[in-house]
Amino acid sequence: MEQIAEHYAKPVRGELGPSFARENDFSDKFYLRWGKIEFELFYGEQINLKVILKVYRKHNICETYIVDK
Repeated sequence: MEQIAEHYAKPVRGELGPSFARENDFSDKFYLRWGKIEFELFYGEQINLKVILKVYRKHNICETYIVDK
């Protein structure tokens, strides 16, 4: 039997906050926003859940974030 991630956990709710401006040490302005994803676990609380989030941007840019909970 093929094991896929959705057998253990699946995303059930996502939230994306508003954009807000920040400046770095060189006075370059950039924008941030927070995000939240809630998961439903099917294996129990002892499962070691890791989330890999890929954000695709213009010009074939892909940012990868890894969360280990």
